[in-house]
Amino acid sequence: MRRNRVSISGATYFLTLCTNHRNRGLNTPTIAASIRAETGAIEHDRHWHVRGAVIMPDHLHLLAVITGSRSLSRTVARLKSKTRCELAAAGLSWKSNYFDHRLRPDDHVSAALSYLVMNPVRGGLVAATKDYPHVWIGPEETTWFAWPPADDALARPHWLDRG
Repeated sequence: MRRNRVSISGATYFLTLCTNHRNRGLNTPTIAASIRAETGAIEHDRHWHVRGAVIMPDHLHLLAVITGSRSLSRTVARLKSKTRCELAAAGLSWKSNYFDHRLRPDDHVSAALSYLVMNPVRGGLVAATKDYPHVWIGPEETTWFAWPPADDALARPHWLDRG
């Protein structure tokens, strides 16, 4: 676990998990299905609630609420462990560390979700988010989050630019 990493049950975290050497292939159907299945299994086991996610070629973004007593680092370790074989079959592996940002009261969840779901457009993979198969938001978020997001949702949340 990274020094000073805080894991608070009930808190929302923006996570980025990358492949080693930023090798591409996470968004292939088999690997993406494995990642999606395990994020769902972790949610089913009540360790987190995924508010949104996108599987890019070389990284995964998750916006998740820690819902159980398991730490964030242990939950991420489970995801990496359970998807390791699918990645290895394609010559990929997870980078050992990951980025996390705990959203604070002044951080807007909508900005984080917009950034996350617009990643495939910014990355040049599709012209519109609705055309990318590996992006999803939680059922509760569909009641208030504009889906698909407008083009002006390309702004980065301010906390992504912090050191």
